[in-house]
Amino acid sequence: MNKFRRKEIYVIIRRLLSVIQKGECDKDVLIDILADIEYIQNEEEDYRDNIPENMQGGSRYERSDEACDNMSYACDYIGEATDSDDWVDYLKKAIEHLNDASL
Repeated sequence: MNKFRRKEIYVIIRRLLSVIQKGECDKDVLIDILADIEYIQNEEEDYRDNIPENMQGGSRYERSDEACDNMSYACDYIGEATDSDDWVDYLKKAIEHLNDASL
């Protein structure tokens, strides 16, 4: 993951923490955050898919693939948060996956 996408992930994490601190599950904000994560995920998938075939078994490909998986899990948790009384727990799990994606 490049520096720009990593920085965008950190911004999203701060936005999720802000939602938690406010104490109310704002579905509109979460929908916007989901769209932002999906955009970053699509960029990372494009990057991963354009790694030359002879390098697809390498660490760069593996890190990119793992980042894509973690962003997908984060999106799943945020989606669950919009329809759950345990939304804070779901957002915390999403944050964990976003942190893992940005490594």
